[in-house]
Amino acid sequence: MAVRYCTFWYPTIYHTDLTPIPLSNTIEGRDISDGADKKYFISITVDNQENLTVKSTINQDDFYIILSLDPKKKRRNGFVQYSFNLDNLPAEHHVSFEKVLEKDIYHIAKEFYHKHEADPDKDSALRAIISPSPQDIEEDDNEILIKFLECYHPVFEKYAKNISSTNFCVQQIESFIDRIERESKERNIPLDATIISTIKGYKNDVLNKIISMNNMCENALIEYTYYKTLLCSKHNKSFHHTLAVKNDEKDYEIKNKWRMYALNIRNSIRYIENIKYKNQNRLYKMSQYLLEEVDINTKSVNKVLDENKKTERITESISWFSVALAIVLGIPVFFKTGLKLIDIIWGILTLLIILGFGVRIITLYRKKQQRIVSDR
Repeated sequence: MAVRYCTFWYPTIYHTDLTPIPLSNTIEGRDISDGADKKYFISITVDNQENLTVKSTINQDDFYIILSLDPKKKRRNGFVQYSFNLDNLPAEHHVSFEKVLEKDIYHIAKEFYHKHEADPDKDSALRAIISPSPQDIEEDDNEILIKFLECYHPVFEKYAKNISSTNFCVQQIESFIDRIERESKERNIPLDATIISTIKGYKNDVLNKIISMNNMCENALIEYTYYKTLLCSKHNKSFHHTLAVKNDEKDYEIKNKWRMYALNIRNSIRYIENIKYKNQNRLYKMSQYLLEEVDINTKSVNKVLDENKKTERITESISWFSVALAIVLGIPVFFKTGLKLIDIIWGILTLLIILGFGVRIITLYRKKQQRIVSDR
């Protein structure tokens, strides 16, 4: 029996003893097939001793146990080292299964101890670490600790780049809107309806981009809190932006890389915090704009309602006027002496023409009011 070892890091914001937080002790039927022809599903169960039992199935047939993960070491910074063996699997499947273990099984098991509060795609950058022998997770600058710290470098770099790109778009749109509104004010030329409508569209686009940036900032800062748990671990001696490294020092290259990674992460977070603060001011201005829009729309709605009431009164008056006019012009025909067929026909036609005329006026008036409402 070939025993192997893997180390999971369960992100935590406190240096405390890890305890599972599941609503259930089993996570069932997670699809890990990733577009393969066959559907592979994983289920994981945690028991009272925090042993993990992993079961698998193809196309949701009967599940069978493929391995058990037995905890050997635990650290208050979130590390748990497990032992396992793959005796239940053919030897040719061991390498491919270990890839499933370091990503899919790890991220499913992580839900027993940690809830995704930030972007799951960024969280998935983390990988379990597998080794043929136990690794010391209590040694200073141990390999496990440093590898997980290094995982966060591309995560925060991507956050900063995405936020920077979105912020640049917002700045370009804001500059365009400011220039149009400033030129209109300087030249004392009111903006026409088309330009006003375009500016409103741009402002709504700015608002959506600011909200998107804020979400990215919040996710990044949540991830940074978890990262700080590792960064401030007592076993981390060299992964610091303040680390003084001499050129002739042993391991200069690797320690200088760690120092640069830590510095890049720190600068990325400072930039993200500044953008988040700037967005608060932007959102305040946008809230003033939205309040003005709500006020304008409320007044427009009230005006439309008043005009609709007016239309109803006019419609009723026209209807009664048409009936009265038809009676005045048409009915006397029937009281003529020596009434002929042509007189009867004329009287009926007069009634119909007058009533039709009234209906036509009402229809045209209502269409006009509908156009006014749609324009608003």
